[in-house]
Amino acid sequence: MRLYLASLLLTDHITSQSALVMPIDKLIDVCKKRNVMTVVDGAHAPGQVKLSLREMTADFYVGKCCGCDNCVFLWQMKNLINFRKTALS
Repeated sequence: MRLYLASLLLTDHITSQSALVMPIDKLIDVCKKRNVMTVVDGAHAPGQVKLSLREMTADFYVGKCCGCDNCVFLWQMKNLINFRKTALS
C-alpha cells in the first residue's frame, strides 16, 4: 500500500452550488502544520464575507471583483513572490 502525501490544498472560500462558507482559517492552519500549500478560490467571496488578504495566511488567493466578470486578481504571500513567474495578459 502506498501513502500519498498532499502538497497542495485547493478549496473554495464560498462554494458555488450551496453557498457554503468554508472554514478557511482552520483549513489553512491544518495545512500549515503539515507543510501543505494552500490556494483559495475566492470567486464568490469579495463583497459577501469580510475579507482581509493581509490577515489571511493562505499561500495564494484568487478572486474576482464584485459584478465584473473581467476583473480578477491573484494574491500570494510575500515570501512566495519568486515562487512562480506569472504571465499577465
